[in-house]
Amino acid sequence: MRWIVLSVLSLVLVQVASAQLNPGDDSKFIEDVNYSDYSTVKPGEKITKKWKIKNTGSVEWKGRYLSRIGDLNEGFKSEKWISIKDTKPGQDCILEVPMTAPTKVGGPYKAEFKMVELRGVDKKGGKVVKVKEEVFLFPNKIAVFILVYVKEW
Repeated sequence: MRWIVLSVLSLVLVQVASAQLNPGDDSKFIEDVNYSDYSTVKPGEKITKKWKIKNTGSVEWKGRYLSRIGDLNEGFKSEKWISIKDTKPGQDCILEVPMTAPTKVGGPYKAEFKMVELRGVDKKGGKVVKVKEEVFLFPNKIAVFILVYVKEW
């Protein structure tokens, strides 16, 4: 019985440690700059979704990326990793993700992205093509996302 309790405690400690990957690192979602939830886009439309977040921590964000969560071949089409502009503590940051809307009318369609640090990066033409390790920086925060309907108009 004691072993089971220790296993649960170990799991909790691991989760807490991963949440404090970079002590002093924190962010706050401010707003959807465009394409608010349940907006409408055309089938196959090329858009750039934007979110505003704030660096509320004491750590400067350098060389960070947004990572697409889930299947890249489902719904929206986008790059897997999108570079984030370097952001000092206290500054706002506009996250921008170019993407192509789904081609099938319907929805709602959703695509999610989380902030990551990439290690062992190979680039081709300025785009990340291979990564040795992907570290999620704010595992306890929800992803930024786009949630829209696709309609002909």
